[in-house]
Amino acid sequence: MNLELLHDKSSGRLLLIFAGWGMDTRPFRNLKAEGYDIAVVWDYTDPDLNTDSLKDYAEVVVLAWSMGVFEASRILPSCQLPVTLSIAVNGTTTPVSDSKGIPPAIFDSTLRGLTPDSLERFNRRMCGSASAANEFRSVKPLRDIESLRHELKNIGERAAMTDASAYPWDIAVIGQRDMIFPLSAQRASWEGCDTIELNEPHLPDFQDIIDRLLIKKDLVARNFESSRGGYDADARYQHSVAERLVEKLSSVTDCRHFGTAIEIGAGSGRLTEAYTAKFFFDRLELWDIARTDSDITNRIPGAVSITDDAEIRLKTVRTESVDLVISASTLQWFNSPANGLRQIERILRRGGVAAIALYVEGTYATFSRELGASLRYSAPRKLIEALSDSDILLSECDAETVSFDSTADLLHHISHTGVSSGKSVSAGTLRRVIAENTLKQLEYSTFFLIFKKS
Repeated sequence: MNLELLHDKSSGRLLLIFAGWGMDTRPFRNLKAEGYDIAVVWDYTDPDLNTDSLKDYAEVVVLAWSMGVFEASRILPSCQLPVTLSIAVNGTTTPVSDSKGIPPAIFDSTLRGLTPDSLERFNRRMCGSASAANEFRSVKPLRDIESLRHELKNIGERAAMTDASAYPWDIAVIGQRDMIFPLSAQRASWEGCDTIELNEPHLPDFQDIIDRLLIKKDLVARNFESSRGGYDADARYQHSVAERLVEKLSSVTDCRHFGTAIEIGAGSGRLTEAYTAKFFFDRLELWDIARTDSDITNRIPGAVSITDDAEIRLKTVRTESVDLVISASTLQWFNSPANGLRQIERILRRGGVAAIALYVEGTYATFSRELGASLRYSAPRKLIEALSDSDILLSECDAETVSFDSTADLLHHISHTGVSSGKSVSAGTLRRVIAENTLKQLEYSTFFLIFKKS
């Protein structure tokens, strides 16, 4: 396999793309992922991948496409990369299959009949239309037919003798116009996985997928930093969530003294103030991707403020070393909240407790429908399923609608509570919705989850 770094900004985060069969880096060179370097894996003739050049990355997001889904599923378990999110696009872990992949007869005929002309026909099906295939020619991979034949032959041989279905993909993106991997096969393959169906051909709009699914963490940090002065005034609902979380925690545990505790997303300190009035700690770490209010740290004995990306930092914490993890209105900013919960469960000592409140599916439904600009929120069921070694003490979902006097007030609230770090909205669209003044409500669906490690 070939591995090439396309955009090196020394960001500490990497988007690792496993390309499809027959590719090189040319079709991916114009992609952008704010706050992430981008690398592409291509040409699966050789079954091995050397990831030594990636060892300094603190976070890796994997996006695998087509045959790259199988190859990534096969190779990633042995790579020891700090993967926080894995996205499979228009492919399956069983790529040659009558029920969950490309039917063997079609795969074999493609291999046997591979010529420059048949490749052109394949590319047209891959792109979904003649016009899209013409556009693809400007970034078409510079590879010869013999190299493609050898690659496809080797992929087929590995697929016949390798079970790669165990790799835990977080999200599967399915193109409803895919003419390479049948729609029915993809649906069957990803049953039980978190899926998104898009009106896309086999070669999708990768930039749209990146914008939809990757959290722009540098932008999140900048937004929370710049809105610090106005956050408390605008985050009334978020403060209510913090207070309710502490009340719920108090109601399900008799423990009032914890040895080591971590708060994820300390921010302005409203949650910190609420739980430190009821609980005591030998050591308390206040984590936030932006700076935490220093006054809070100074007032609490044993408290230490740490400015860092919690999704990354969790992976560095020793197993079974923490007594309490608490977090409100934060985990939805993780690339994978489910993986974040797995890490929280890992670091808890036996008998340790985690109290989490985060926003889940249904949040900002109207906002997203009107503007197409919101985070992608998790399903509560998937979050509970992420836990394997804990007793659920409390699991509740509260739905509430917050009203505003005008669309401008609603957008002001969003800009001061960090929500604008989702998919960007054009200035023209913002002017239109402000002029129409019909968007005056935000839906919040808050999931409260408290669990105790068995």
